[in-house]
Amino acid sequence: MLDVVLIGKLADVLEKEASLYEKFLSVEKGKTDVIINGDVSELEGMVKIEQSFLEKMQELEAERERIIELIALKSGINASDLT
Repeated sequence: MLDVVLIGKLADVLEKEASLYEKFLSVEKGKTDVIINGDVSELEGMVKIEQSFLEKMQELEAERERIIELIALKSGINASDLT
């Protein structure tokens, strides 16, 4: 039987990942106008924001993988079959 708490944690991580990807996409889309306008300092700021998003995405992905491993272990399923 699947662990309800772990499934809840997995859902939370996935929601955070989805939200972060939406924010990342928004910044990415905004870069087009900044590049067209030639605003280098604004572009540098956006790149820094993207870098922080990427770091957080890596953390969330590691957490997701950890939860998947725990679910697999408790369920007797190979983790690669869950992803």
